[in-house]
Amino acid sequence: VRDEVQRACQSFCCSSPRSPFNALDPCGATPLQLRFLSKLPQMLFTGSRVESEDSSPVKLVLFDTDANKIVSSGPLSSLKIQIVPLDGDFSPDDDEDWSPKDFEAKVIFARDGKRPLVAGDLMVVLKDGVGDLGDVFFTD
Repeated sequence: VRDEVQRACQSFCCSSPRSPFNALDPCGATPLQLRFLSKLPQMLFTGSRVESEDSSPVKLVLFDTDANKIVSSGPLSSLKIQIVPLDGDFSPDDDEDWSPKDFEAKVIFARDGKRPLVAGDLMVVLKDGVGDLGDVFFTD
């Protein structure tokens, strides 16, 4: 997810010569992470809505690791994020950086003759760097 955010940021920052980001760091690495603000349950069940442990909507935030805060202003604070299923087991201790190629290799695409693995409202729109996961569920 971090690499997808970085790629989107680089695409945005490098596409406009008037972008304020070009003056600071011309298409270099960005210190941004997409994080879950809500704690997810240990198990997610097929057909059940993905929600936090306390049954509230899952909150996502765009976090600037250099400034140690949520990106709450500027064009990046209102990004649209597409939710995709990834192949793998991940823990809170995972701190691995993936290239865009590594990330894309882990995305599980629609399977022949079956529904997509994840369905529902798969777009999260950030407002002031924070967004709620909508009605998203695993189909099997």
